[in-house]
Amino acid sequence: MSDRCVFCDAVVVKGEQHHFPLPKRHGGTRTELSCRNCHDLADRHLLQFEALPAFASLWEKSSGYERIVLWKMHCLHLDAMATLRAAGPVPTTVDEPGRDE
Repeated sequence: MSDRCVFCDAVVVKGEQHHFPLPKRHGGTRTELSCRNCHDLADRHLLQFEALPAFASLWEKSSGYERIVLWKMHCLHLDAMATLRAAGPVPTTVDEPGRDE
């Protein structure tokens, strides 16, 4: 049996452990395997406006309650971006000291 990425379901040969379903910064202790690309996108890159088509696609396929969850996540992201902008220039990635390339 092969290991698969928790996000994209791709077979992972050399992956990373991703705190899921709660991020480590919010007390999460459980981890799931993720491919490096998905782990980078989930943890180290801020969402850009390119993500809006994916959001719209999810919206169209979602039920009422799922849309509420999507909306709340979208609003949290917008709030976080506003907080970052108020603090200064917004980075496109989050630095992770000591990460080996």
